[in-house]
Amino acid sequence: AMESATVLASLVALFAVFSASQLVALTPGAEQVLATAGLTRAEYARSGFFQLLWVAAITLGVLGTLRAVTRVTADRQRRVLRWLTQAAIVLTLVIVAIAVRRLAFYTGVFGLTMLRLYSTLFALWIGAVFLALAAAVHGVLADRTWVMPFAAVRGLTLLAVLNVINVEAQVARYNLGGGGLTGQPDFDYLVRDLSADAVPTMVGHAGALDANLRVEFTSLICAAHAEKPISTSPLAYNWSRARAATLVAGTCPTGDPLPAA
Repeated sequence: AMESATVLASLVALFAVFSASQLVALTPGAEQVLATAGLTRAEYARSGFFQLLWVAAITLGVLGTLRAVTRVTADRQRRVLRWLTQAAIVLTLVIVAIAVRRLAFYTGVFGLTMLRLYSTLFALWIGAVFLALAAAVHGVLADRTWVMPFAAVRGLTLLAVLNVINVEAQVARYNLGGGGLTGQPDFDYLVRDLSADAVPTMVGHAGALDANLRVEFTSLICAAHAEKPISTSPLAYNWSRARAATLVAGTCPTGDPLPAA
């Protein structure tokens, strides 16, 4: 118990110092720190996200291992380990929140992509797992074996929802004016990397763009889908591709831009 308490106390101290250091990012001194490190805010936001998620995942393994190998013989030891574990979980949730905030900052400037969306959702899933672990450590339900099934069910539920809501359309909607994007949308990514599922949203939002951007975006849509002929074979039929082809054909049969909204 003493060795486990030492490991947990060290972990808590490290995470506490890191969390405190993140307050610098909220002050004018952050610009000086970033300039000294030779980083832009975008590089700072992007570079830290996956490292922070790895920290959270490793912490989960550490907490599970300590629980499995620690032999507790007194109530006082049990209380100390419980509160140290709770403190580690709370600070790990802070780290997950910092990771999500970093990616949100980057997304707000450069736009949303499928990778950024899935990464954010994965971070939120990790946060939910730690909340469940905190509840188990606090004594919710006598048997703690419910934590892993909860995590698995939550993950499968999230996957099921993503298969229903047309994720690519949500990405296109965010980048074309629905998410408060501060920079210019990456039209090439939207047209080249998103599938036919996103085409109705792109066509529907193109008319609200500035005239010059509308011409550029519409030209890219027309050119990209001209390179993707639709097979006439019944065995190759795909409803999303067929719907996208119809929309593109009706929108720019001669390459003309969409009318203003």
